[in-house]
Amino acid sequence: MTVRTALALTAIPAVLLLSCGGSPARDQAEAAPAAEAAAAPTTDFCALLTAEEVQAAVGWAVAKSTVYGQGNLGHCKYEGEKSNNVLPPEQLEAGVIMCFTNFPCAEDMPGSFASSADLVAYRKKLYAEYEKDSSMGPLDASIEPVEGLGVPAIMHELGGQYTLEAWLGPKRIAYVSVWTSADAARSLGEQVLARAR
Repeated sequence: MTVRTALALTAIPAVLLLSCGGSPARDQAEAAPAAEAAAAPTTDFCALLTAEEVQAAVGWAVAKSTVYGQGNLGHCKYEGEKSNNVLPPEQLEAGVIMCFTNFPCAEDMPGSFASSADLVAYRKKLYAEYEKDSSMGPLDASIEPVEGLGVPAIMHELGGQYTLEAWLGPKRIAYVSVWTSADAARSLGEQVLARAR
């Protein structure tokens, strides 16, 4: 882990930190009313990736996988034996959610995105609005377009976590978040997209 990454992890506000119990989809999947949160999901989000695919991409074996969500929205959290006890964490998430990771759904969120570049522009707009209202100052997020997946997609890196986000349609974004590399996020994202559409 680089010094930049270690410093970034300590500077990210809790609402944006995706490890240590937090998750990109927590606002959407876990903030549901208690009765809904207790209901079992009708989609097995842990079937989006196999343990073998995860291990091949990130280098650690899956010791535990947990489904969060309900109906056609939710995610699976995959954890290694060491989980939060090492840096980078042995954690990975994959799922289909309503909005971009780290942010609640914006009322003015577009109903569609024509390209990956449009997705990048909107994601950057969300960060600009957050930074304007935050005392934390600028966040060192990298957001790049990802081509060749058949849908508008972006690679989002923040504090050493890489997240591939792909637009499936209104209120449906497929994603994979890993702590290893953009290449791992993309290769696993391709599998998720093949199974989530």
